[in-house]
Amino acid sequence: PKMDSDEDENFDTNFSDHEDEDTGEIQSKEMNIIFLLDCSEKMHKEMKFRDTKTGKEVSDTYFNRSLRAIFDLYRDRIRFTDRDMFGIILFNTNSNENSLQGVKVLSKLDKLNVERIKELKELLEQPQTDRKKCSSSTSGTNHLRFGLWCCMEEFQGSKKDASKEIYLLTCDSNPFPGSSKMENDCIQKAKDCLDNMTKIDVFPLRDALNGEGGSDNESGFKGVNFYRKLLELFFDSSPEVAEEIDYRLSERTLCELQSEIEKGISMRSFSTVNWFITSSFDGDGNLQRKPKNDLAVPVKVIHLCIASKNYKKSKEKSSRDNKDIVKTSRILSKETGEILMGSDIVRSIDVGPDRVIFTNEEVQRIRTMGLPKEIRSLGFMSKSLVEQRYNYKGSYFLIPNEKAGNGTTAVFHSFIEVMIKEDVASLCYIKLRENAEPKLAALLPQRASDVDDVPAGFHVVFLPFKGNIRKIPPHPQVCPDKVDEGLQNAASELVKSLNYESFPTSFENPHIVKWMTHLEAHALGVPSLRLVGLVG
Repeated sequence: PKMDSDEDENFDTNFSDHEDEDTGEIQSKEMNIIFLLDCSEKMHKEMKFRDTKTGKEVSDTYFNRSLRAIFDLYRDRIRFTDRDMFGIILFNTNSNENSLQGVKVLSKLDKLNVERIKELKELLEQPQTDRKKCSSSTSGTNHLRFGLWCCMEEFQGSKKDASKEIYLLTCDSNPFPGSSKMENDCIQKAKDCLDNMTKIDVFPLRDALNGEGGSDNESGFKGVNFYRKLLELFFDSSPEVAEEIDYRLSERTLCELQSEIEKGISMRSFSTVNWFITSSFDGDGNLQRKPKNDLAVPVKVIHLCIASKNYKKSKEKSSRDNKDIVKTSRILSKETGEILMGSDIVRSIDVGPDRVIFTNEEVQRIRTMGLPKEIRSLGFMSKSLVEQRYNYKGSYFLIPNEKAGNGTTAVFHSFIEVMIKEDVASLCYIKLRENAEPKLAALLPQRASDVDDVPAGFHVVFLPFKGNIRKIPPHPQVCPDKVDEGLQNAASELVKSLNYESFPTSFENPHIVKWMTHLEAHALGVPSLRLVGLVG
Protein backbone atom coordinates (compact mmCIF):
# COMPACT_ATOMS: atom_id res chain seq x y z
CA PRO A 1 0.00 0.00 0.00
CA LYS A 2 1.22 3.48 -0.83
CA MET A 3 -0.23 6.91 -0.25
CA ASP A 4 0.70 9.51 -2.85
CA SER A 5 2.66 12.62 -1.92
CA ASP A 6 4.42 15.53 -3.50
CA GLU A 7 5.37 17.50 -0.41
CA ASP A 8 8.20 19.96 -0.86
CA GLU A 9 11.05 18.72 1.38
CA ASN A 10 12.26 22.27 1.95
CA PHE A 11 8.91 23.53 3.24
CA ASP A 12 8.62 24.14 6.96
CA THR A 13 5.43 25.30 8.60
CA ASN A 14 6.99 27.29 11.43
CA PHE A 15 9.89 29.55 12.29
CA SER A 16 11.62 27.17 14.69
CA ASP A 17 15.34 26.68 14.44
CA HIS A 18 16.41 23.53 12.62
CA GLU A 19 18.64 21.73 15.12
CA ASP A 20 20.50 19.92 12.36
CA GLU A 21 23.77 20.03 14.22
CA ASP A 22 22.25 18.28 17.25
CA THR A 23 20.84 15.18 15.58
CA GLY A 24 23.89 13.13 16.45
CA GLU A 25 23.78 11.53 13.00
CA ILE A 26 27.24 10.43 11.95
CA GLN A 27 27.85 11.63 8.41
CA SER A 28 30.88 9.51 7.63
CA LYS A 29 32.12 6.66 5.52
CA GLU A 30 31.30 3.07 6.34
CA MET A 31 33.76 0.72 8.05
CA ASN A 32 34.97 -2.53 6.50
CA ILE A 33 36.70 -4.79 9.03
CA ILE A 34 38.28 -8.22 8.58
CA PHE A 35 39.44 -10.28 11.54
CA LEU A 36 42.55 -12.25 10.48
CA LEU A 37 42.51 -15.03 13.07
CA ASP A 38 45.42 -17.39 13.77
CA CYS A 39 44.32 -21.03 13.68
CA SER A 40 47.60 -22.69 14.70
CA GLU A 41 47.87 -25.43 17.34
CA LYS A 42 48.93 -22.85 19.95
CA MET A 43 45.58 -21.11 19.54
CA HIS A 44 43.74 -24.38 20.28
CA LYS A 45 45.73 -25.31 23.37
CA GLU A 46 43.65 -25.29 26.55
CA MET A 47 44.91 -22.88 29.20
CA LYS A 48 43.69 -21.13 32.32
CA PHE A 49 42.09 -17.68 32.07
CA ARG A 50 40.48 -15.28 34.51
CA ASP A 51 36.77 -14.82 33.83
CA THR A 52 36.14 -11.06 33.65
CA LYS A 53 32.59 -11.37 35.07
CA THR A 54 33.03 -13.88 37.92
CA GLY A 55 36.75 -13.51 38.60
CA LYS A 56 37.13 -17.31 38.65
CA GLU A 57 39.69 -19.37 36.75
CA VAL A 58 38.31 -21.11 33.66
CA SER A 59 39.77 -23.44 31.02
CA ASP A 60 39.57 -22.16 27.49
CA THR A 61 41.55 -21.61 24.27
CA TYR A 62 42.63 -18.44 22.56
CA PHE A 63 40.74 -19.51 19.43
CA ASN A 64 37.46 -19.93 21.31
CA ARG A 65 37.90 -16.64 23.16
CA SER A 66 38.63 -14.82 19.90
CA LEU A 67 35.53 -16.22 18.18
CA ARG A 68 33.45 -15.38 21.24
CA ALA A 69 34.73 -11.79 21.24
CA ILE A 70 33.87 -11.45 17.54
CA PHE A 71 30.44 -13.01 18.20
CA ASP A 72 29.75 -10.47 20.96
CA LEU A 73 30.89 -7.68 18.66
CA TYR A 74 28.55 -8.89 15.89
CA ARG A 75 25.61 -9.00 18.31
CA ASP A 76 26.37 -5.47 19.41
CA ARG A 77 27.06 -3.87 16.02
CA ILE A 78 23.98 -5.31 14.29
CA ARG A 79 21.89 -3.22 16.68
CA PHE A 80 23.41 0.06 15.56
CA THR A 81 24.29 -0.10 11.88
CA ASP A 82 23.44 -1.80 8.63
CA ARG A 83 26.24 -0.04 6.73
CA ASP A 84 29.47 -1.48 8.16
CA MET A 85 30.82 -4.77 6.82
CA PHE A 86 32.70 -7.52 8.67
CA GLY A 87 34.53 -10.70 7.71
CA ILE A 88 36.65 -13.48 9.30
CA ILE A 89 39.67 -15.11 7.63
CA LEU A 90 41.67 -17.93 9.24
CA PHE A 91 45.37 -18.52 8.60
CA ASN A 92 47.65 -21.38 9.69
CA THR A 93 44.90 -23.85 8.78
CA ASN A 94 45.04 -27.11 6.83
CA SER A 95 42.81 -25.57 4.16
CA ASN A 96 43.88 -24.65 0.61
CA GLU A 97 41.12 -22.32 -0.57
CA ASN A 98 41.77 -20.36 -3.76
CA SER A 99 45.19 -22.03 -4.07
CA LEU A 100 46.31 -20.21 -0.91
CA GLN A 101 47.87 -22.75 1.40
CA GLY A 102 46.85 -22.45 5.02
CA VAL A 103 44.10 -19.83 4.50
CA LYS A 104 40.33 -20.26 4.93
CA VAL A 105 37.59 -17.62 4.53
CA LEU A 106 35.36 -18.42 7.48
CA SER A 107 33.03 -15.50 6.84
CA LYS A 108 33.14 -13.33 3.72
CA LEU A 109 33.21 -9.54 4.02
CA ASP A 110 29.55 -8.54 4.09
CA LYS A 111 26.95 -6.70 6.13
CA LEU A 112 25.79 -8.32 9.34
CA ASN A 113 22.57 -10.31 9.41
CA VAL A 114 20.91 -12.88 11.65
CA GLU A 115 22.10 -15.85 9.59
CA ARG A 116 25.76 -14.86 9.94
CA ILE A 117 25.39 -14.55 13.71
CA LYS A 118 23.64 -17.94 13.86
CA GLU A 119 26.47 -19.59 11.89
CA LEU A 120 29.08 -18.18 14.26
CA LYS A 121 26.99 -19.27 17.25
CA GLU A 122 26.76 -22.81 15.88
CA LEU A 123 30.53 -22.88 15.35
CA LEU A 124 31.08 -21.89 18.98
CA GLU A 125 28.75 -24.68 20.12
CA GLN A 126 30.73 -27.35 18.24
CA PRO A 127 33.02 -29.63 20.28
CA GLN A 128 36.56 -28.33 20.69
CA THR A 129 37.94 -31.37 18.84
CA ASP A 130 35.97 -30.43 15.69
CA ARG A 131 37.32 -26.88 15.66
CA LYS A 132 40.87 -28.09 16.28
CA LYS A 133 40.78 -30.22 13.10
CA CYS A 134 41.23 -27.10 10.96
CA SER A 135 44.53 -26.11 12.64
CA SER A 136 47.89 -26.65 11.00
CA SER A 137 51.34 -27.23 12.45
CA THR A 138 53.06 -26.85 9.08
CA SER A 139 56.19 -24.72 9.35
CA GLY A 140 58.18 -23.08 6.59
CA THR A 141 55.08 -21.63 4.89
CA ASN A 142 54.16 -17.95 5.04
CA HIS A 143 50.48 -18.42 5.89
CA LEU A 144 50.23 -14.90 7.34
CA ARG A 145 51.33 -13.34 4.05
CA PHE A 146 48.70 -15.39 2.20
CA GLY A 147 46.15 -14.28 4.78
CA LEU A 148 46.92 -10.61 4.11
CA TRP A 149 46.67 -11.25 0.39
CA CYS A 150 43.26 -12.88 0.90
CA CYS A 151 42.11 -9.85 2.95
CA MET A 152 43.03 -7.54 0.08
CA GLU A 153 41.01 -9.72 -2.27
CA GLU A 154 37.98 -9.43 0.03
CA PHE A 155 38.33 -5.63 0.09
CA GLN A 156 38.18 -5.45 -3.72
CA GLY A 157 34.40 -5.05 -3.62
CA SER A 158 34.45 -2.28 -1.00
CA LYS A 159 33.31 1.23 -1.72
CA LYS A 160 36.10 3.63 -2.60
CA ASP A 161 35.44 5.93 0.36
CA ALA A 162 35.01 3.09 2.90
CA SER A 163 37.66 2.63 5.60
CA LYS A 164 39.40 -0.77 5.47
CA GLU A 165 40.94 -2.36 8.56
CA ILE A 166 42.51 -5.73 9.34
CA TYR A 167 42.67 -6.92 12.96
CA LEU A 168 45.37 -9.58 13.37
CA LEU A 169 44.52 -11.87 16.31
CA THR A 170 47.35 -14.23 17.34
CA CYS A 171 49.14 -15.59 20.41
CA ASP A 172 52.34 -16.36 18.47
CA SER A 173 54.90 -13.76 19.54
CA ASN A 174 57.50 -15.07 17.08
CA PRO A 175 55.80 -16.15 13.83
CA PHE A 176 58.98 -16.39 11.71
CA PRO A 177 61.79 -17.82 13.88
CA GLY A 178 65.07 -17.57 11.99
CA SER A 179 63.44 -16.73 8.63
CA SER A 180 64.13 -13.16 7.60
CA LYS A 181 62.87 -13.85 4.05
CA MET A 182 59.34 -14.76 5.20
CA GLU A 183 59.34 -11.78 7.54
CA ASN A 184 60.38 -9.40 4.73
CA ASP A 185 57.79 -10.91 2.36
CA CYS A 186 55.08 -10.35 4.96
CA ILE A 187 56.20 -6.75 5.58
CA GLN A 188 56.10 -6.12 1.83
CA LYS A 189 52.53 -7.45 1.68
CA ALA A 190 51.64 -5.11 4.57
CA LYS A 191 53.07 -2.21 2.53
CA ASP A 192 50.80 -3.27 -0.33
CA CYS A 193 47.88 -3.05 2.11
CA LEU A 194 48.99 0.45 3.09
CA ASP A 195 49.16 1.47 -0.58
CA ASN A 196 45.61 0.15 -0.89
CA MET A 197 44.47 2.40 2.01
CA THR A 198 44.09 -0.63 4.29
CA LYS A 199 45.12 -0.38 7.94
CA ILE A 200 46.51 -3.33 9.92
CA ASP A 201 46.32 -3.57 13.71
CA VAL A 202 47.93 -6.33 15.78
CA PHE A 203 45.89 -7.63 18.69
CA PRO A 204 48.25 -9.92 20.69
CA LEU A 205 46.54 -12.59 22.78
CA ARG A 206 48.52 -12.78 26.01
CA ASP A 207 46.18 -12.97 29.00
CA ALA A 208 46.49 -16.66 29.91
CA LEU A 209 47.36 -17.34 33.56
CA ASN A 210 49.74 -20.26 33.06
CA GLY A 211 52.64 -18.55 31.31
CA GLU A 212 52.05 -19.32 27.64
CA GLY A 213 50.54 -16.28 26.02
CA GLY A 214 50.63 -14.47 29.36
CA SER A 215 53.49 -12.59 30.98
CA ASP A 216 55.90 -14.59 28.87
CA ASN A 217 54.35 -13.20 25.71
CA GLU A 218 54.04 -9.67 27.07
CA SER A 219 57.75 -9.06 26.65
CA GLY A 220 57.85 -11.31 23.60
CA PHE A 221 55.46 -9.24 21.46
CA LYS A 222 57.24 -6.00 22.40
CA GLY A 223 60.66 -7.50 21.63
CA VAL A 224 59.86 -8.98 18.21
CA ASN A 225 60.98 -6.66 15.41
CA PHE A 226 58.39 -8.07 12.99
CA TYR A 227 55.32 -6.74 14.84
CA ARG A 228 57.06 -3.44 15.57
CA LYS A 229 57.99 -3.02 11.88
CA LEU A 230 54.44 -3.94 10.90
CA LEU A 231 52.80 -1.32 13.12
CA GLU A 232 55.35 1.40 12.30
CA LEU A 233 54.07 1.33 8.71
CA PHE A 234 50.72 2.70 9.87
CA PHE A 235 51.88 5.46 12.23
CA ASP A 236 53.17 8.93 11.45
CA SER A 237 56.68 9.72 12.64
CA SER A 238 56.47 11.25 16.12
CA PRO A 239 58.11 10.75 19.53
CA GLU A 240 54.94 9.11 20.85
CA VAL A 241 54.98 6.29 18.27
CA ALA A 242 57.19 3.95 20.32
CA GLU A 243 54.94 4.29 23.38
CA GLU A 244 51.80 3.70 21.31
CA ILE A 245 53.27 0.56 19.71
CA ASP A 246 54.38 -0.74 23.13
CA TYR A 247 50.83 -0.25 24.37
CA ARG A 248 49.32 -2.10 21.41
CA LEU A 249 51.76 -5.02 21.78
CA SER A 250 51.69 -5.45 25.55
CA GLU A 251 48.80 -3.84 27.39
CA ARG A 252 45.65 -4.52 25.37
CA THR A 253 43.53 -7.58 26.07
CA LEU A 254 40.91 -9.37 24.01
CA CYS A 255 38.07 -7.87 26.05
CA GLU A 256 39.16 -4.47 24.67
CA LEU A 257 38.56 -5.52 21.05
CA GLN A 258 35.00 -4.22 20.98
CA SER A 259 35.85 -0.94 22.74
CA GLU A 260 38.79 -0.46 20.34
CA ILE A 261 36.48 -0.68 17.32
CA GLU A 262 33.79 1.43 19.00
CA LYS A 263 36.44 4.07 19.73
CA GLY A 264 37.01 4.52 16.01
CA ILE A 265 33.25 4.66 15.41
CA SER A 266 32.53 7.13 18.18
CA MET A 267 35.29 9.50 17.07
CA ARG A 268 33.84 9.90 13.59
CA SER A 269 33.15 13.57 13.02
CA PHE A 270 29.65 14.57 11.98
CA SER A 271 30.74 17.99 10.71
CA THR A 272 33.85 19.68 9.38
CA VAL A 273 34.15 23.45 9.46
CA ASN A 274 36.70 26.28 9.51
CA TRP A 275 37.48 28.04 12.78
CA PHE A 276 38.27 31.70 12.12
CA ILE A 277 40.29 33.20 14.96
CA THR A 278 40.67 36.82 13.82
CA SER A 279 37.85 39.36 13.61
CA SER A 280 37.22 43.00 14.50
CA PHE A 281 34.35 45.36 15.33
CA ASP A 282 33.44 48.79 14.01
CA GLY A 283 32.49 51.83 16.13
CA ASP A 284 28.91 50.64 16.46
CA GLY A 285 29.93 47.19 17.74
CA ASN A 286 29.11 45.39 14.46
CA LEU A 287 31.30 42.44 13.49
CA GLN A 288 33.68 43.23 10.62
CA ARG A 289 34.66 40.14 8.65
CA LYS A 290 37.96 40.64 6.80
CA PRO A 291 38.72 37.45 4.86
CA LYS A 292 42.23 38.61 3.92
CA ASN A 293 43.21 38.93 7.59
CA ASP A 294 41.44 35.80 8.81
CA LEU A 295 43.36 32.90 10.32
CA ALA A 296 41.35 29.82 9.30
CA VAL A 297 41.95 26.55 11.17
CA PRO A 298 40.07 23.53 9.70
CA VAL A 299 38.48 21.47 12.50
CA LYS A 300 36.32 18.40 12.95
CA VAL A 301 33.30 18.53 15.26
CA ILE A 302 32.53 15.37 17.21
CA HIS A 303 30.11 14.34 19.95
CA LEU A 304 31.63 13.11 23.21
CA CYS A 305 28.19 12.21 24.51
CA ILE A 306 24.89 11.98 22.64
CA ALA A 307 21.42 10.65 23.36
CA SER A 308 21.03 6.90 22.79
CA LYS A 309 18.97 6.70 19.60
CA ASN A 310 20.95 3.92 17.99
CA TYR A 311 18.61 0.95 18.31
CA LYS A 312 16.72 -0.25 15.27
CA LYS A 313 13.16 1.01 15.19
CA SER A 314 10.25 -1.13 14.07
CA LYS A 315 8.75 -0.64 10.61
CA GLU A 316 5.12 -0.89 9.62
CA LYS A 317 4.40 -3.72 7.18
CA SER A 318 1.32 -4.82 5.30
CA SER A 319 -0.49 -7.76 6.94
CA ARG A 320 -1.34 -9.08 3.44
CA ASP A 321 2.08 -9.38 1.78
CA ASN A 322 4.54 -8.42 4.59
CA LYS A 323 5.97 -5.55 2.50
CA ASP A 324 7.03 -2.22 3.92
CA ILE A 325 4.32 0.43 4.03
CA VAL A 326 5.45 3.73 2.55
CA LYS A 327 3.67 6.76 3.97
CA THR A 328 3.70 9.98 1.99
CA SER A 329 1.44 13.02 1.99
CA ARG A 330 0.30 15.99 -0.07
CA ILE A 331 -0.60 19.54 0.94
CA LEU A 332 -4.05 20.53 -0.28
CA SER A 333 -5.80 23.89 -0.49
CA LYS A 334 -8.55 24.21 2.12
CA GLU A 335 -10.83 26.08 -0.27
CA THR A 336 -10.36 24.23 -3.58
CA GLY A 337 -8.81 20.91 -2.58
CA GLU A 338 -6.04 21.37 -5.17
CA ILE A 339 -2.54 20.08 -4.53
CA LEU A 340 -0.19 22.92 -3.53
CA MET A 341 3.46 23.06 -4.57
CA GLY A 342 6.21 24.61 -2.49
CA SER A 343 6.12 27.80 -4.56
CA ASP A 344 2.40 28.21 -3.75
CA ILE A 345 3.05 28.37 -0.01
CA VAL A 346 4.13 31.34 2.09
CA ARG A 347 4.45 31.84 5.85
CA SER A 348 2.69 34.38 7.98
CA ILE A 349 2.52 35.75 11.50
CA ASP A 350 -0.55 37.53 12.89
CA VAL A 351 0.32 40.88 14.49
CA GLY A 352 -2.89 42.21 15.99
CA PRO A 353 -5.49 42.45 13.23
CA ASP A 354 -2.84 42.33 10.49
CA ARG A 355 -1.11 39.36 8.90
CA VAL A 356 2.59 39.70 7.97
CA ILE A 357 3.60 37.54 4.99
CA PHE A 358 7.09 36.05 4.56
CA THR A 359 8.50 34.07 1.64
CA ASN A 360 10.62 30.98 2.28
CA GLU A 361 13.69 32.88 1.07
CA GLU A 362 13.07 35.70 3.55
CA VAL A 363 12.66 33.27 6.43
CA GLN A 364 15.90 31.53 5.44
CA ARG A 365 17.82 34.82 5.41
CA ILE A 366 16.33 35.90 8.75
CA ARG A 367 17.19 32.62 10.45
CA THR A 368 20.77 32.27 9.12
CA MET A 369 21.51 36.03 9.26
CA GLY A 370 23.36 35.61 5.97
CA LEU A 371 26.35 34.07 7.78
CA PRO A 372 28.26 31.12 6.26
CA LYS A 373 28.89 27.76 7.89
CA GLU A 374 31.81 28.50 10.24
CA ILE A 375 33.10 28.97 13.78
CA ARG A 376 34.31 32.55 14.33
CA SER A 377 36.04 33.80 17.46
CA LEU A 378 34.81 37.16 18.71
CA GLY A 379 37.49 37.49 21.39
CA PHE A 380 38.89 35.87 24.52
CA MET A 381 37.71 35.99 28.13
CA SER A 382 38.58 34.47 31.50
CA LYS A 383 37.51 30.84 31.90
CA SER A 384 35.99 31.73 35.27
CA LEU A 385 33.24 33.63 33.42
CA VAL A 386 32.01 30.41 31.77
CA GLU A 387 29.82 28.81 34.43
CA GLN A 388 28.72 25.20 34.21
CA ARG A 389 25.02 26.16 34.26
CA TYR A 390 25.43 28.02 30.97
CA ASN A 391 26.01 24.85 28.90
CA TYR A 392 22.47 24.09 27.72
CA LYS A 393 23.28 21.84 24.74
CA GLY A 394 25.09 18.57 23.99
CA SER A 395 28.81 17.96 24.46
CA TYR A 396 30.63 19.05 21.31
CA PHE A 397 34.38 18.73 20.91
CA LEU A 398 36.77 20.21 18.32
CA ILE A 399 39.84 18.40 16.99
CA PRO A 400 42.17 19.51 14.17
CA ASN A 401 41.46 18.45 10.58
CA GLU A 402 44.98 17.99 9.23
CA LYS A 403 43.73 16.60 5.91
CA ALA A 404 42.11 19.95 5.10
CA GLY A 405 45.34 21.89 5.60
CA ASN A 406 48.97 21.11 6.41
CA GLY A 407 50.12 22.56 9.70
CA THR A 408 46.61 22.65 11.14
CA THR A 409 47.53 20.44 14.11
CA ALA A 410 50.52 22.61 15.05
CA VAL A 411 48.46 25.84 15.01
CA PHE A 412 45.58 24.14 16.85
CA HIS A 413 47.80 22.87 19.68
CA SER A 414 49.60 26.21 19.94
CA PHE A 415 46.30 27.88 20.81
CA ILE A 416 45.50 25.13 23.31
CA GLU A 417 48.77 25.67 25.19
CA VAL A 418 48.57 29.48 25.12
CA MET A 419 44.92 29.57 26.24
CA ILE A 420 45.60 27.11 29.09
CA LYS A 421 48.60 29.20 30.17
CA GLU A 422 46.57 32.43 30.10
CA ASP A 423 43.52 30.66 31.63
CA VAL A 424 41.17 32.03 28.98
CA ALA A 425 38.33 30.75 26.78
CA SER A 426 37.43 31.86 23.28
CA LEU A 427 34.04 33.54 22.84
CA CYS A 428 32.66 32.75 19.38
CA TYR A 429 29.59 32.18 17.30
CA ILE A 430 29.15 28.73 15.81
CA LYS A 431 27.16 27.63 12.76
CA LEU A 432 27.59 23.98 11.73
CA ARG A 433 24.95 23.80 8.98
CA GLU A 434 24.17 26.19 6.16
CA ASN A 435 20.51 26.51 7.22
CA ALA A 436 21.17 26.65 10.97
CA GLU A 437 20.85 29.65 13.24
CA PRO A 438 24.23 30.95 14.56
CA LYS A 439 24.70 30.33 18.27
CA LEU A 440 26.92 31.87 20.92
CA ALA A 441 29.53 29.55 22.44
CA ALA A 442 32.74 29.42 24.46
CA LEU A 443 35.66 27.18 23.48
CA LEU A 444 37.45 25.66 26.49
CA PRO A 445 40.92 24.18 25.77
CA GLN A 446 41.94 20.73 27.01
CA ARG A 447 45.21 18.84 26.81
CA ALA A 448 45.20 15.15 25.89
CA SER A 449 44.06 12.96 28.78
CA ASP A 450 45.21 9.37 29.21
CA VAL A 451 42.69 8.82 32.01
CA ASP A 452 39.46 9.25 30.06
CA ASP A 453 40.98 8.65 26.62
CA VAL A 454 40.04 12.10 25.31
CA PRO A 455 42.39 13.79 22.80
CA ALA A 456 43.59 17.36 22.95
CA GLY A 457 40.99 19.80 21.69
CA PHE A 458 38.32 22.33 22.61
CA HIS A 459 35.07 21.70 24.48
CA VAL A 460 32.21 23.72 23.00
CA VAL A 461 30.02 25.30 25.71
CA PHE A 462 26.90 26.82 24.17
CA LEU A 463 26.03 30.03 25.97
CA PRO A 464 22.50 31.38 26.48
CA PHE A 465 21.47 34.75 25.12
CA LYS A 466 19.92 37.25 27.51
CA GLY A 467 16.39 36.11 26.71
CA ASN A 468 17.25 32.44 27.41
CA ILE A 469 18.23 32.89 31.06
CA ARG A 470 15.54 31.96 33.58
CA LYS A 471 15.40 33.17 37.18
CA ILE A 472 14.77 30.76 40.04
CA PRO A 473 11.35 31.50 41.60
CA PRO A 474 11.27 32.52 45.28
CA HIS A 475 11.32 29.58 47.67
CA PRO A 476 11.64 29.17 51.45
CA GLN A 477 15.24 29.20 52.72
CA VAL A 478 16.44 26.70 55.33
CA CYS A 479 19.01 27.89 57.88
CA PRO A 480 21.77 25.24 58.30
CA ASP A 481 21.80 25.82 62.06
CA LYS A 482 18.16 24.76 62.36
CA VAL A 483 18.56 21.37 60.61
CA ASP A 484 18.04 18.48 63.02
CA GLU A 485 21.36 16.82 63.95
CA GLY A 486 19.86 13.32 63.90
CA LEU A 487 18.51 13.93 60.39
CA GLN A 488 21.95 15.08 59.27
CA ASN A 489 23.60 11.95 60.70
CA ALA A 490 21.06 9.68 58.97
CA ALA A 491 21.63 11.45 55.67
CA SER A 492 25.40 11.19 56.15
CA GLU A 493 25.22 7.42 56.69
CA LEU A 494 23.07 6.99 53.59
CA VAL A 495 25.47 9.05 51.44
CA LYS A 496 28.51 7.08 52.65
CA SER A 497 26.83 3.71 52.04
CA LEU A 498 25.98 4.60 48.42
CA ASN A 499 29.25 6.29 47.55
CA TYR A 500 30.92 5.71 44.14
CA GLU A 501 34.71 5.93 44.04
CA SER A 502 34.70 6.77 40.32
CA PHE A 503 32.18 8.21 37.89
CA PRO A 504 29.77 5.41 36.84
CA THR A 505 29.98 5.45 33.04
CA SER A 506 29.13 1.76 32.64
CA PHE A 507 25.34 2.05 33.09
CA GLU A 508 23.50 0.66 30.09
CA ASN A 509 20.25 2.27 28.96
CA PRO A 510 17.71 -0.25 30.35
CA HIS A 511 15.14 0.56 27.66
CA ILE A 512 17.57 -0.20 24.83
CA VAL A 513 18.95 -3.31 26.56
CA LYS A 514 15.44 -4.71 27.11
CA TRP A 515 14.40 -3.89 23.55
CA MET A 516 17.46 -5.51 21.97
CA THR A 517 17.29 -8.54 24.29
CA HIS A 518 13.79 -9.39 23.08
CA LEU A 519 14.64 -8.56 19.46
CA GLU A 520 17.67 -10.85 19.54
CA ALA A 521 15.66 -13.66 21.10
CA HIS A 522 13.04 -13.46 18.30
CA ALA A 523 15.66 -13.16 15.53
CA LEU A 524 17.76 -16.12 16.72
CA GLY A 525 14.73 -18.24 17.62
CA VAL A 526 15.76 -18.73 21.24
CA PRO A 527 13.74 -18.33 24.46
CA SER A 528 13.44 -14.81 25.79
CA LEU A 529 16.69 -13.81 27.49
CA ARG A 530 17.08 -12.21 30.90
CA LEU A 531 15.79 -8.70 31.52
CA VAL A 532 18.57 -6.30 32.46
CA GLY A 533 18.06 -3.67 35.15
CA LEU A 534 19.72 -0.27 35.37
CA VAL A 535 22.94 -1.69 36.79
CA GLY A 536 22.44 -5.24 35.56
